[in-house]
Amino acid sequence: MTQTSLPLDRLPPAVRELLRLAGEASEATRVRACAVGGLVRDLLLCRPAVHLHDVDIVAEGRVSVFARALCERLGGTLTGPSAFLTYRIEYCDTAGKPCTLDVVTARRESYPVPACLPEVVPAAIEDDLARRDFTVNAMAVLLPAKPDSPLLDPLNGQKDLAARRLRVLHPASFRDDPTRMFRAVRFETRCAFHLGREDEAYLARALVHLDAVSGTRIRHELELTAEEDAPADVLVRLNRLGILAAVHPSLVVTEEKESFFLHLETEAHAFADVLNGPRSRFLLLLAGLAGDLPPSAHKGLAKRLRLDAHAADMLAQCARLAGMQEKLAASTACANGDFFERVSPFSPEALVWLAASPAGEKAKSLIERHLREWRLLPPLLDGFELQQMGMPPGPSLGTLLHRIRIAQINGVIRTRQEAARFAQENIRFRGPSKAD
Repeated sequence: MTQTSLPLDRLPPAVRELLRLAGEASEATRVRACAVGGLVRDLLLCRPAVHLHDVDIVAEGRVSVFARALCERLGGTLTGPSAFLTYRIEYCDTAGKPCTLDVVTARRESYPVPACLPEVVPAAIEDDLARRDFTVNAMAVLLPAKPDSPLLDPLNGQKDLAARRLRVLHPASFRDDPTRMFRAVRFETRCAFHLGREDEAYLARALVHLDAVSGTRIRHELELTAEEDAPADVLVRLNRLGILAAVHPSLVVTEEKESFFLHLETEAHAFADVLNGPRSRFLLLLAGLAGDLPPSAHKGLAKRLRLDAHAADMLAQCARLAGMQEKLAASTACANGDFFERVSPFSPEALVWLAASPAGEKAKSLIERHLREWRLLPPLLDGFELQQMGMPPGPSLGTLLHRIRIAQINGVIRTRQEAARFAQENIRFRGPSKAD
């Protein structure tokens, strides 16, 4: 143990209160417990954002007793233990927001074969620190946490932290759990760490074991990558370490595509207001990786990553847009409604991908108008109103509603009254006129 002053006063009140209650539960039950991992690391780095979801509690011995005592103090509900000896507390914070806290049983892990889920047995907290991914995440502070509480740092994580060095705990670490490769690159990018040559060599030797990792686990790592502040930088580093190509052979990335990652990230920020949060960020990451690939590669990647139908369809949309370059370029010189008709079947993510691509440069302003304006236009008339005017139900009714919208986009009609006259003329002649 080393004596290090932890700036606990920098923690948000909700986190300090959680640690206080965990310390109370530890003292009341006489169960040795600690805060471990990211919270300790980020406190020592003086990083600004430490949240409730960053709190990891590890306990040894009578963990169920400690978990119940902490759950009572939080006024929550307790479940567990899981297959990995983890208890989960669901509770509400002081603001009434639902929260989840995992209380982990200190454990040793072993991997019978590479890339499998580990076998676990209860152990001491020091053993638990030795099973972790990197030395900078293998530090803990005993509860109750105080500014002068001793730091458990048996693997010299603090020294690596000061050097911004990312070091695995043993040579087989990446072989045992290849998803640590993704975590290593995210930490490098997020915290300005660096893998040493020895650790990069361990990683390179373990690339062959990525084949044994399930598509669901790989996809989850990419979803976490999409949530980073600089996902393009993470993708570039993943590419240069050979991780992307090891995931799927179609993900061989050129320097030109690395530059495109950065451009797409810029467009994603610009269009953030019309996108759907984390889901859209992941879809754009997929589009950046594979949007320009042929449909056969899309199918293989969708199978490897176990993509859902929506994500697979978004990749297919990118392929269709890539094949429509000439038509889209021509439509930029035509009426706005013509462009709307061509792009309206496509998702916002596929269109942002197009806007970022060289082929979409000329159409970018129209893509922006479509995403922010045209697709959101409220209808001037609805189907019920058209039927009241004498339009029979059926496909022709939908066609007329579409033509009214096109006329609206082209500026031919602007009011309900103008839309009604347009509809009545089309109903009368049974052959709606073009809105150009």
